[in-house]
Amino acid sequence: MKIVAHFKKYDVLWRVLSFEFVVLVLATLSVRQPLAEGFATFFATRPLLMPLLLTSWALGIVFMWMLSVVLKRVLFDACKAVWIEGESIVYIHRWNMFIARSRVSQICLGTYGRFERHGVILTLRDGTRRVIPTGSLRENESEILATLQKAMLDTGAYRSQSSPERQTTCCALRES
Repeated sequence: MKIVAHFKKYDVLWRVLSFEFVVLVLATLSVRQPLAEGFATFFATRPLLMPLLLTSWALGIVFMWMLSVVLKRVLFDACKAVWIEGESIVYIHRWNMFIARSRVSQICLGTYGRFERHGVILTLRDGTRRVIPTGSLRENESEILATLQKAMLDTGAYRSQSSPERQTTCCALRES
């Protein structure tokens, strides 16, 4: 296993713990009994609120699970965020994601999303794009790109492309 990038420990801990606090506060407020009215009575008179409550609780559990994956990586796995294990590139973006190195056709630095966040963009052979966000990582984007390019040499050669108008650096792999 080769570790490519690490989380910024205190930055990520602050974000995760504050988001968990917000989720717990919202969960607590959702079961609070208003005006000394019982839980069953409240939902018996407002039956349309029960699916909303159950949906929000289910989503809260999913969010807490996603945050626990990141928290586990930060506290117990030496803050690893991107690593290469066997023939897979593993990274954390919402949950553990992995991509077989043989499926990657291009690696670029660029921006993604509405707010143009910086990241490493992996283009797969089927045309889909996967993004590794770099905002909370200790290593800068160019270091991550160089490490991934070096790791990709194990599976095939690549050609480097630079496009200054988009300010991205790409690594396109040869078709095999």
